[in-house]
Amino acid sequence: ERKRQEELRKKREQEQRRKQAAEAEARRKREAEAKARKEAEAKAAAARAEAKRQAELKRQREQEEREQAERLRRAQIPREQVVNSADPLAHYEDGMMFICTNDTIDECMELQLFGLPRQHLWAVRSLQAHVSALFLFNVSDRTLLGVFEATGPGDENLEPTAWARNKQYARFSPFPAQVRFRRVHEFPPLPESSFRQLFSDGNRIRKLTLDQVHEIIDLMKEHEARKTSTATNVYSQPIRAALSQQQQQQQQRPRSSSVNVVAP
Repeated sequence: ERKRQEELRKKREQEQRRKQAAEAEARRKREAEAKARKEAEAKAAAARAEAKRQAELKRQREQEEREQAERLRRAQIPREQVVNSADPLAHYEDGMMFICTNDTIDECMELQLFGLPRQHLWAVRSLQAHVSALFLFNVSDRTLLGVFEATGPGDENLEPTAWARNKQYARFSPFPAQVRFRRVHEFPPLPESSFRQLFSDGNRIRKLTLDQVHEIIDLMKEHEARKTSTATNVYSQPIRAALSQQQQQQQQRPRSSSVNVVAP
């Protein structure tokens, strides 16, 4: 009996060891499969990222080629002819969009100065006098104002107390990336919904390419034309009605009979 019990115990131990070995082997297979799946997913993600990067590089190259071609085309035209052409807004080569609020816009116009946080200083410094178009987005009413142009290169703290709450003790502006501007043309404020499709995100602080600058200007021209047409119709309808009423009154007025007096 003892021998039989010993043999049963040995069999149970062998069975348990086989079971543990099978479980370990299955676990190793599952881990190997999971690792292989992760590697395949990582490779696929890397391939997608590389394809996206290549597509972005291609888009940037095409954009640079278009801008270079446009610059070459403009370089063949005398600058005075471009500036004094029928479209005084056609000579801009790049631009930038700044932001303001109802609380800061008056100071922007008073100082003729736009400003942004310091992290945008590199972009502001790249602006060129008279060839960089500027736009001002009012985040309070979500409208875009323009067109302005830089009158000089941007720099840090051109006005150290600009937009500071306590100007008496302020040493640095809260928006030190600054550029001076002048107003070129005052279009009606362009609603955000009219130009949102130009950008893939909601960032309203951004450097603008040549194409983006002129697309925004075209949208502003179209918006101004629609508002002018609407205003003309609104004012012309009462005038036409008054003229029509006056004509009806003249037609309804009895004509005076003429009397011929004959001398005896």
